[in-house]
Amino acid sequence: MKSQSEKPPTVTCVPGRQRTLLGVDRGGSKTLALAAVAEASDEMGPETMLSSLILDKLETDNPRAILREVSADDDTRRAVASLAPIVIDAAAQNDKVAIRIVNAAVTEVVKLVAAVAKALEFKKPYPLALAGGVVCSSQIFRDGLLCRLAAFNVSPSEVTLVDEPILGCLEIARTKCCATLKDTAGEPG
Repeated sequence: MKSQSEKPPTVTCVPGRQRTLLGVDRGGSKTLALAAVAEASDEMGPETMLSSLILDKLETDNPRAILREVSADDDTRRAVASLAPIVIDAAAQNDKVAIRIVNAAVTEVVKLVAAVAKALEFKKPYPLALAGGVVCSSQIFRDGLLCRLAAFNVSPSEVTLVDEPILGCLEIARTKCCATLKDTAGEPG
């Protein structure tokens, strides 16, 4: 039985575990940011400052080399994720393509948080823990997230940024372990 002072469960959201912040297209083969650069290069999409920023980051001047440069690393996912701050910076500079990409990423996180809040049947605001390098370092992302959560009527009561999610896992394990030890301390051995 729960005590009256017990806090509601905290929804913990770690964007990027299934997708990068940059977003994965429906085919799952490329990120939205890389696709935007390719489309701009082929004059099939709008120009974006992401083109020069990503090319500079990857130290190439050939948009066709982007995929090769990103996948040259042993950890392609990490290489793509390292481009996320570029997208955030471009969005902060009002690049329309970058803003669209950030908004798409925010929308995915809003869907996730709203689904969890609904599934857990929260009747009142809940604490929300956010983890992940981009989410923790990007005020633009967090502001968009909180604004959209409010629009869905699933605003959190408080938001905690978790720089090291593993520490939270260890704290939960420690708490459960201590509770188990207390419960069994009085039992005859």
